[in-house]
Amino acid sequence: MSGAIVTIGSLRFYGDRYRGKDQFHIGPNASDFTGFLDGVTAEWDEYPRDRVGVYDSPARFPARLPHMSGFISAHTHSTLESHRRHLLGLYAGEKRQARVNVGHDWFNLDIEVRNIAFDTVGFAPEATWSVDLRCADPRKRGELRRYTGSSVNVFHRGRFDAYPTVTVKASSAMSGYTISGPGGRGFIVTRSLPAGSTDRIDFETGWVYRNGNLLEKATTRRETWPVPPGTGITMDFSPASGNGQMTVAVHDTDL
Repeated sequence: MSGAIVTIGSLRFYGDRYRGKDQFHIGPNASDFTGFLDGVTAEWDEYPRDRVGVYDSPARFPARLPHMSGFISAHTHSTLESHRRHLLGLYAGEKRQARVNVGHDWFNLDIEVRNIAFDTVGFAPEATWSVDLRCADPRKRGELRRYTGSSVNVFHRGRFDAYPTVTVKASSAMSGYTISGPGGRGFIVTRSLPAGSTDRIDFETGWVYRNGNLLEKATTRRETWPVPPGTGITMDFSPASGNGQMTVAVHDTDL
């Protein structure tokens, strides 16, 4: 992919369009850049019917397995060794984020490093390299969009369902609140929220965090919903008493 740039931490990998010394170059073959742009194949469990056909479980999407490889040409052998150590440093830690730029488009992936190879070529300060990644969550996330108000129309420009994060901040003490969504669904928090305190609700898990700490036994109704691609949904905020503000954040999401 000649126009791609992949950034992981302080390391940057350049498509073949961006040639230069002391840079990790991707390519030049199509097989040197895979698993980033294409989708993943849905999987199902099948249970046989009595006579004809099968029953399907809900579709699930497995991990994404990106791969990139290429070459690097350094000014000196000592500089090349420094690049090798920098590359192997990707093994340190656990999950991290990769930012992928292709032309005017970009997205982020949550990644883990599966394998790294670095092999010198002849006597020149040059080497070939490869990095294999794993994304347990295969979704690609782009721009984060925020909507604030007591009734907001929420949308994103991706092509896959995106689960929002809702933040509620109390300007005066609230005895609880309700967040209403499409199809009559609702999320009701009955635990009082003191003035100045903030709740954050992850609509993918339904978990509520108060001032950063997980809040247990705080809800009487715990329905969540995604924001579908291409169309907006309306979300309403109603405090049981007092006053507060709701902000809904959602990423452009693709698969």
